Amino acid sequence: MATLSEERFIDVNPSFLAMSGYSLEEVIGHTAGELRLGKDRETIANIIQRLVDTGAVYNQEF
Repeated sequence: MATLSEERFIDVNPSFLAMSGYSLEEVIGHTAGELRLGKDRETIANIIQRLVDTGAVYNQEF
C-alpha cells in the first residue's frame, strides 16, 4: 500500500519483502522510484489514473 499523492509505501506484505530483498524498515516511507522498483513512470501514471477514475485497480502487477 502506498499514498496516492506521493506514492510512498505505508505498508507491504511479506511476499513483497521476499521478492524485493528489502526489509520493512527500508521500504516504509520510500517510493518505488527511490528503491528502483517497478515499471516505467508512464505505466505507473496510467495505473494511478485508473485508480483515481474508478476507485480500484484489479489484476495489475506493478
